[in-house]
Amino acid sequence: VFWADRLDFVAEMDELIDGPWKKKLTKLLPRRFKPDLQKNEDTHRSRDIFENAWRKMMSFLTQDDLFEIESFRIRPLLYFGFKIMVRFAVAFMMVPLWLVIGFATFGLLLPPQVRGFFLVQKPSTLEQTNKVVQQISDLRQEVKTLRDDVTHKIKHEKWEIEHKKVEADKAQQELLADVLQMKEIMITLLNKKKNELQR
Repeated sequence: VFWADRLDFVAEMDELIDGPWKKKLTKLLPRRFKPDLQKNEDTHRSRDIFENAWRKMMSFLTQDDLFEIESFRIRPLLYFGFKIMVRFAVAFMMVPLWLVIGFATFGLLLPPQVRGFFLVQKPSTLEQTNKVVQQISDLRQEVKTLRDDVTHKIKHEKWEIEHKKVEADKAQQELLADVLQMKEIMITLLNKKKNELQR
């Protein structure tokens, strides 16, 4: 209770400070008054530029149709030679140059894909093993729960079948008793009729 009110107050103040009106207000301010926001947007934009440029360079190495130019369709040998030159230039000149410049700037100019490959920590085998063991134990628990549910439903259905069988036997006995009673009534009526006719 003591901290709940204070944390609610902090959350409200944070919401007021970083509310949806912040972007609208910063658009109205001159550029020199919003350096942090502009710097953040520029960093994000430059990351997108590097990522897209790297993706395009890699597509030069993997795609078969590099260009849609009519003269290349007419002269396939010219197209093949041009494609080989472009792939050679990308693979042996541009990519290594970009990587060297990126490593020289301590990863600042590296594309995000390469930076992620070299700098993002891969999960260890112990973590992966623990994760797999946890998933297996969760799966076993789910199977056990499912098995318990199925056995409970089967028991319940067996009980219902037995209950309905008992009810059907009871109804059959009642029907048989009614038929016997009707038979007795008919016999007595028939005997009565015979006695009346004999008089």
